[in-house]
Amino acid sequence: MTLPGMATGRKPLAIITFSEDPPQEVVERVIAAIEKGVKDQIRRSSRHNSPGGLADSIKVYMSLEGIIIDSDKEYAKQVDEGHGSHTMMNLIGKVIPIKLTSGITIFRKVTLEAIQNGRWRVPGRAGKDYVRQGVQQAVALSGGLMTRYGYDLDDDVDEVFI
Repeated sequence: MTLPGMATGRKPLAIITFSEDPPQEVVERVIAAIEKGVKDQIRRSSRHNSPGGLADSIKVYMSLEGIIIDSDKEYAKQVDEGHGSHTMMNLIGKVIPIKLTSGITIFRKVTLEAIQNGRWRVPGRAGKDYVRQGVQQAVALSGGLMTRYGYDLDDDVDEVFI
């Protein structure tokens, strides 16, 4: 069975471990609470809440490493942690529709020259911190179950699980 994040070899958004092994029914309740909490936080704090968007892509599951929080959206970690300003180099050669305030749509081709002149830059954005806030919501809703088994949240995962 291939789980989210495993097919691409990406790092998951976060891993939750416990100092004591909770019973299976507790794990199932905690997973459901975490998934609900993270999705709720995304829907509240992000423009990425359309059907099929970031909130719908969140998957929480048990693995040998602990409870994994993951998404198949490449931008999930950037939305959670934020990012600095950067040039959209991946757009070179593409034609981009731009809707003006007047309602008219114009089209611009992204050229190397335009990028060299400082165009096609995305401003930096602060992170939404939806993983940590979602887990905190789950801790509150779990009635002390997560605290009882000594949970630890690692949202700076440096391993790739294959």
